[in-house]
This record gives sequence, C-alpha cells and structure tokens, in this order.
Amino acid sequence: MSETTEKALTKITEKQSQYNENDKHYWIAEQVKDIAAESDDNAQHIFNDLDDDKMSLKEIEKKIAKYAEAHGGCTPPKAADKIIRDFFGLAELAEKPKSQAPAGILDLSDFM
Repeated sequence: MSETTEKALTKITEKQSQYNENDKHYWIAEQVKDIAAESDDNAQHIFNDLDDDKMSLKEIEKKIAKYAEAHGGCTPPKAADKIIRDFFGLAELAEKPKSQAPAGILDLSDFM
C-alpha cells in the first residue's frame, strides 16, 4: 500500500471514529475507504477533499438519504458507490473484463 493511500485511509478512519457500527456514517466511511484503496489518485483526491464541513461523511449521508427518499427508502450499494464517487469527483469503477478462458479451465486472473 502506498503512502498516499495510507494517509487517506488514516484520515477517513479518524473521521469514522466519531461514529459507531450502528451509525450509517460509519459504513459510509467503510465504502469511502474501499474507493480510496483502489488507486493513489482516488486516495489523494479523497484525502484533499475530506474535511469537517462541506466535504464530510455527514454530507455524503445526506446525499444517500435523499436518493433513498426518491427510491422507496433504499439506496443499493452500486447507487451509494456512484453517489460517493460523484461527491468526490471520481471516475466510476471500471468493470473487470470477463475471463476468456474456455469452460472448465482455471484462469488465474480471476483471483487477482
């Protein structure tokens, strides 16, 4: 793990420590950590943007709650991921290409 990613994850964890596992914000922070860990670019962007006012876990939660209100009370994981990425101005996660190995043959790239 790079130093950039470590710094971002530490900052997110610090923000997350204000909450416990029963709070939505705690789990939003977990998803933000997953997104930060995908790349140094994501980590750096989140590290630079995450603060206590306009760019906070509370603000992300407001956007997720607004989506849920408009969609029958639910925000599926992919929708929450998109909301978080949009919040930080990050690109969507690229889909992993499907394996081209013939049936019955193990493709080691499926485990990476």
